[in-house]
Amino acid sequence: MKSNRTLAITIAVIALLMTSTVNSQDAHQLQGFERLIGGQWHLDESYQEFEWGVGRQSVRARSYFVVDGQPELVSEGYWYWHPGQ
Repeated sequence: MKSNRTLAITIAVIALLMTSTVNSQDAHQLQGFERLIGGQWHLDESYQEFEWGVGRQSVRARSYFVVDGQPELVSEGYWYWHPGQ
């Protein structure tokens, strides 16, 4: 399905961009996600949402497809910062 492939590519690109941003931050390692938190990022008939975890030590991403006008959760992922690493 073209939409699944597009969503997978979008997630991979965002993950790569965030990883390179995270590696260059000293003050707060997940700060690169700041601009994505709290919004919906739409592409065709799908969208993603990002939110902070406890203490901003993690970020949760959820991906949805709109099916018959209703959002359907299709994936969920997390990024974590380990303060000892």
